[in-house]
Amino acid sequence: MDTYMTVVVAALVAIAALGVWWFGLRRAAQRTTAQARRQAAKVLDEAEREKEAKLREADLGAKEKLLQARGEFEKVSRKHRADLEALERRLSQRETVSRNVSMSWRPRTRPLRLANGPLPIARSI
Repeated sequence: MDTYMTVVVAALVAIAALGVWWFGLRRAAQRTTAQARRQAAKVLDEAEREKEAKLREADLGAKEKLLQARGEFEKVSRKHRADLEALERRLSQRETVSRNVSMSWRPRTRPLRLANGPLPIARSI
């Protein structure tokens, strides 16, 4: 009976050791899984921050390009406006001169006569 008890005790100790080993293995797997999840969350957070930084950078770049384009547009618009104003001034001056000339020039109501008689007619040979 001693042998029988020894085998039973040895089997119980083996089962207990196997249980402790299995429990330790599960705990290690759980710790590894939790650590991997924390690391994955950390990587995701870092990627999210990097994405936000790149979006802000792209947004600032787009705003800068927009301001440059707007400045260039305003510069060209001012030049065209100045050109148009110069043309308007020239046209206004021409109209003023034209009015002054048209008011001072009046067609004669009777034909022009020379002191020596009518104009000679040129004959072709």
